[in-house]
Amino acid sequence: MKRRYWLYIVLMITAAMAFNACAPRSIQEALERSAPGDALFDEAETLFEKGDYNKAFGAYETYLAKYPDGRRAPAALMKTGAILSVREDYEKARTRYQQLIEKFSDSPFVEDARISILVTWYNQAAYQKVLDYAEAIEDKEVSDDCVARKYAVIGDTYETMGRPMDAAYVYISALRKLDKANRNKILIKLDQVTSAMAPESLQSLLAGVKDLDYRGYLTCLLAEKYIDREAYERAETVLNGFIDNFPDNRYADKARGLMQSIEKASHYERHALGCVLPLTGKYKVFGNRALDGIQFAFRQFLADHSGNAFDPPVKLVIEDSGSDKAQAVTAVKKLIEQKKVAAIIGPLITSEAAILEAQKRHVPIIALTQEQDIPAIGDYVFRNFLTPDMQVRALVSYAVDTLGMNRFAVLYPDEEYGRVFANKFWDRVMEKGADIVGFEAYNPRETDFAGPIRKLVGLYYDVPEELAEDIKAYRQAFMEKSPDEIKPPDSEEMDSAEEMSEDGEEEPAAVVDFDAVFVPDGPSNVGLILPQLAYHDIVDTLFMGTNLWHSRQLIDMAGRYAEGAVLPTGFWADSGLHTVQKFCREYDAFFGKKPTFIPAVTYDSACILFDIITDSNVRYRSSIKNRLGMLRDYPGVTGDTTFDETGDVHKNLPLLKIRRKRFESVTTIQSQRDDNEG
Repeated sequence: MKRRYWLYIVLMITAAMAFNACAPRSIQEALERSAPGDALFDEAETLFEKGDYNKAFGAYETYLAKYPDGRRAPAALMKTGAILSVREDYEKARTRYQQLIEKFSDSPFVEDARISILVTWYNQAAYQKVLDYAEAIEDKEVSDDCVARKYAVIGDTYETMGRPMDAAYVYISALRKLDKANRNKILIKLDQVTSAMAPESLQSLLAGVKDLDYRGYLTCLLAEKYIDREAYERAETVLNGFIDNFPDNRYADKARGLMQSIEKASHYERHALGCVLPLTGKYKVFGNRALDGIQFAFRQFLADHSGNAFDPPVKLVIEDSGSDKAQAVTAVKKLIEQKKVAAIIGPLITSEAAILEAQKRHVPIIALTQEQDIPAIGDYVFRNFLTPDMQVRALVSYAVDTLGMNRFAVLYPDEEYGRVFANKFWDRVMEKGADIVGFEAYNPRETDFAGPIRKLVGLYYDVPEELAEDIKAYRQAFMEKSPDEIKPPDSEEMDSAEEMSEDGEEEPAAVVDFDAVFVPDGPSNVGLILPQLAYHDIVDTLFMGTNLWHSRQLIDMAGRYAEGAVLPTGFWADSGLHTVQKFCREYDAFFGKKPTFIPAVTYDSACILFDIITDSNVRYRSSIKNRLGMLRDYPGVTGDTTFDETGDVHKNLPLLKIRRKRFESVTTIQSQRDDNEG
């Protein structure tokens, strides 16, 4: 910025020296008459024009020393001030300019001297000095050119201070005071500062502008910024308001042209919903389950709206990702470029590149993944799936708020899944004001978890060899046979085993100082861990897990040691809610099977989008994005659905409890208990 103003000084003074060419004829004639010292001054000018500023400065100084009142003295003072400014000797430069102003008050160079003083303060970053000195330059006492330059420096000062709104107000105030030529100079400055403003700042600026021409300019600029963001509704509102109020304004035609560009740029198939799912490849089982939920929602929507004629008709456009990330990107591009869909559901399983493609093209997408930070990709990305954060929130809220627990232990597998859940559980417990009193990891590929369990309770001896063998044999049998053919390790042996050290002495008692223990792992490991927890006297303690615990395998493996365990689930087909019962009944009738979580969540996602894209008030993809962002407590079969400001989903998950070797709703159990007590 400083370098710009050094050049500005030289150019400004050079322009000022061209005063001879544009001065009134009477002054020009006076200057043309020879006077003492003219030859010396001309020599200095020649050196200045060659860029030899040091020698030029000496020549000007000699002239001023010999002819301090000479007719070229004001010009010499201006030139020496300019050279001193380039040398960054601003204080001496101001002294020269001030000498000119005071001694030659009638000189045509006084205005340039005043502006040059402003510039020296600016180059020294003395911004308040700039503003204070500018107030002393009365607009009515100087030329339009001087007024334009004064306000240009003030505006640049505010910009450099990080106050672009103030800079814009300065430029706008100057416009009312200038002739056409100088207005154009200020308009260039104003365009520079407003072009960098956010739409919200422009909207605020526009509210204070009365000049109709510039209102039109700002209105079109604001609309263009909204169009760049594909915020077409806002652009349309701004433009329509201006055209309606000022149809004959010079910017009205430009506003109408922008309206036409919106219509062209926002063209898409308003009622077409796209899907990207792995219908082939290693994830095809999950992809086809997801497709079942979406197609069921589509059929139900058409049945419910059979009397409505949508124009164009509602369409479901399906693309196969092939369980391949690159193919998922290709599928998203095809849906957007060729099929011009309004929004997309998918992909299922993480494909960050495909989701990013939708964001770059500003197409709303509801992703089906647990992967962290997916919604952070952008404002067109939403996630409707069962996330770790949702699960731990449900568990901790139940344990703390409903059961009154405040001391927790975490036993987790040392791998990505376990670490994510363990850390989120810790964070949520802390948020609730409760405590984590045990936090241990284990190798998920082992069968003996005694070491980390003992660390939780303050014991460090090895598991009895015979029990370790039983556990290992049981796990191997479970992998090779059906659950009906095998029995878990002898529970009576575990209950009666004495805790003895290698030298035969009685071991110290386990210290179980926690109310609940959280184990974020799958059923094959948890089925072995729960009996070992009981073996180490971790009893009368609430066992909590993730949705992976919702498996018959866990109950078959852990037996009675799983009794009372609590876990969240994304979808509870046996819920007493009417909407869930109706969905399950109709889904079973159509597909001949009960729905699981994946078809249930894709059903909800499709229903949400069908409702939005068929709303006659929704005309743009940005409108769909905005509606999704405002979604609150949508009554889906997977729970009331809300998207937060990041695009992530929030639901009140159903909690299940294992009771009598079955999964039952915690809510149902509590209701039965309340009825019995009543």
